[in-house]
Amino acid sequence: MTLEMEGYDSENVNLKPSIGGAVAGNILAGGLIGWGVDASTGAQYNLHPSTVDVRLRKVPQSAKPVMDRQGSGISGLLSELETLEKMKRDGMISSDEYTKTRAAVLQKYQG
Repeated sequence: MTLEMEGYDSENVNLKPSIGGAVAGNILAGGLIGWGVDASTGAQYNLHPSTVDVRLRKVPQSAKPVMDRQGSGISGLLSELETLEKMKRDGMISSDEYTKTRAAVLQKYQG
């Protein structure tokens, strides 16, 4: 099953079918007709897990605007690093993206 929402990363969840206990009851009670109906409608199966709890993550915004923003001196550097921290904290960028972008921001202000 794929869960999707605009502005968020999609999340896949594996669901596995198993035959439900009602099938055995139908067969033991001689209810081949009941089993046939359950088989044709899919009612003979249970899905596992029976409940799914997923937290979708916002699609990371490109870190490029943070790096391209004009700022001067220490206040510009601090502003960009603060924005980058917020993006990471809010789940807008991954730890790897944060590390790479932070290094690029620091490189930009060196020299």
